[in-house]
Amino acid sequence: MNTELIFSAVCAVIIIIMEVYYSKRPNRCISVIFGIFTGVASMMVLCSFGSIIGVKAVLNIFNLVGSAVLGMPYVASVIIMNFL
Repeated sequence: MNTELIFSAVCAVIIIIMEVYYSKRPNRCISVIFGIFTGVASMMVLCSFGSIIGVKAVLNIFNLVGSAVLGMPYVASVIIMNFL
């Protein structure tokens, strides 16, 4: 199987899971906006000041979309994966 196809399928499944998660929240719009804002803001802070703690993260479209869809857990996983 093509690795790009597998990657796209995994990304689609993750987005569907997050849609189901946000659809069950009581204040959907506020939850989505807060999750996107905290994820993107923390990614931008990590890219700007990550060198202080030794994290080399680049601000590209993949990281922006990942932090917007998954929020803070994505940024935490980027930090953890950098130290492994």
